[in-house]
Amino acid sequence: MAIPALRWATQSHDSPNIEGFNDMFGAAAEAMKAIGLTKVKRNASDVSGLSSDTLTAVTCLSCGKTFTLVVMVAGNSGAATKTILDKLLHEIPKHIPNL
Repeated sequence: MAIPALRWATQSHDSPNIEGFNDMFGAAAEAMKAIGLTKVKRNASDVSGLSSDTLTAVTCLSCGKTFTLVVMVAGNSGAATKTILDKLLHEIPKHIPNL
């Protein structure tokens, strides 16, 4: 399967209430489920999920108490990848504990 569309964005969060990667990966997984992605899978260094026409992955970097999520969406349609990316970037902060 060819993957003609790839979009990515970063989103940084700085809060004393974020305890670590576990909080960030948990927030990403819950956000993926909330926007309707399926087969959401949490791995050691990322979270991934599927829609009918996209594959989405989120990983996380940290510098002190600042955590930066890298959100990547690939699929057959540029419009579909943009929609998923935008929805996920909007949804993730809702699932970060005490943000």
